[in-house]
Amino acid sequence: MKLSKICVLDTETQGLNIEKDNVIEIAASLIDVELGLIVKTFSTLIYADGGVSPEAFDINNIPTSAIEADYAKKASLDPLLEILSFSQAICAHNASFDQPFVEKLFKNYNIEFPKLPWIDTLTRIKFAKMKKSMVLTHLATDNGIVVGTAHRALQDVLLLSELLIKAPSLGSQLFNALTPFFFCYADVSFEDRNKAKDLDFRWIKAIGKWVKYMSEDERLVLNEKFRCLKLTAEDMTVLKKQNINLTNFNNFR
Repeated sequence: MKLSKICVLDTETQGLNIEKDNVIEIAASLIDVELGLIVKTFSTLIYADGGVSPEAFDINNIPTSAIEADYAKKASLDPLLEILSFSQAICAHNASFDQPFVEKLFKNYNIEFPKLPWIDTLTRIKFAKMKKSMVLTHLATDNGIVVGTAHRALQDVLLLSELLIKAPSLGSQLFNALTPFFFCYADVSFEDRNKAKDLDFRWIKAIGKWVKYMSEDERLVLNEKFRCLKLTAEDMTVLKKQNINLTNFNNFR
């Protein structure tokens, strides 16, 4: 499926607990991929019972008084629904955080959330320049994009939108990002280790394996060169316990 228009989305929340915290700000843009343009934007503060936690305020600088104002209590999601109606996918930087909060927000508004695929730009997109960090503001600086007020939803949406527009072969990357990826390992001997290394596998000492994050199609192709297998649940548990950076696994070697 060719993605010609995407929604770039970001949220600010009361806290990090999906069970008790809610969205207090949401922003989105609509990108015309073929034109390389931001064609629509949307942003609003949203009322949430319980106010803003001190931890959240330290990050986004949104005071409780702002989300208790009339403009937040009467916030409409209609402009966001319009953007989503034109979109074929939703892009977010660390989508695993934003997605459940956005779906909860729509549920609170008694609105059915559109059935669109989510693309996590943190793990599935290679930007034009990536130095040592996938933090959004760092990526923006790396790519010559001026950073203003960080950690507000609209500012982050605009930064990510500009980064995506600058990303090489964005259309192809978006298409590929819709394909599920898995952590796999190359079953090679010590003597053949360079075969894996040359194909961008990383040696993970904690499990004693050459590992790469890839699609099933790539795994099958590589399986013709040497045995290429998916990591077991036990291996994944070890990686997490060892604090191996799985989020940016392929981006930084």
